[in-house]
Formats: sequence, C-alpha cells, structure tokens
Amino acid sequence: MAPTRRRLYTVMAGATPTVLPATIDGAAVDEDPGQNVPLTFPGMSAASAFALDVLQGFEQQLITSTEAGALLIRDVLVRDYPLIVRLKP
Repeated sequence: MAPTRRRLYTVMAGATPTVLPATIDGAAVDEDPGQNVPLTFPGMSAASAFALDVLQGFEQQLITSTEAGALLIRDVLVRDYPLIVRLKP
C-alpha cells in the first residue's frame, strides 16, 4: 500500500491529524486581504505549529497556547486559498 494512502486511512480511522487545511469560505478574488482569525482545535495539543502558504511558498512558525483543553493559535491570516497548518506533537 502506498504511504500516502496509509496515512490517509490512519487519519480516517480516528488518529489525530498533524496537517490541517484552513481557508475562507466563498469565491476566490484577486488581491484578497484575508482575515485574521483564531484557530481552535479541541482536544488537540502540539509542541509546535507551522503555517505553510501554498501560493506564496513559505513556511512560518506559529505561536500556540492551550485553553480549556484546546490548542489555540491566535491571529492567523487566512485567505481565499488553502493555508496548511502543520502540527508537531
């Protein structure tokens, strides 16, 4: 079985995902300013988190905290194309 399929099946079987997409709902537009939003992941924790901008091609470490048993990442700029959030346990 290919490694990609094995990872997908593991996530689908209830394992904690380590890569999560974030995007603004709606139609894409030119020069989208994006929105600063908090990302909350109930029941998850991570030693570190990184944002991967798939359009511009860069990666940036994010500041995380834990509140009420949820992983919280404040002020993430999310645009109308996918931003990948990678969590490291």
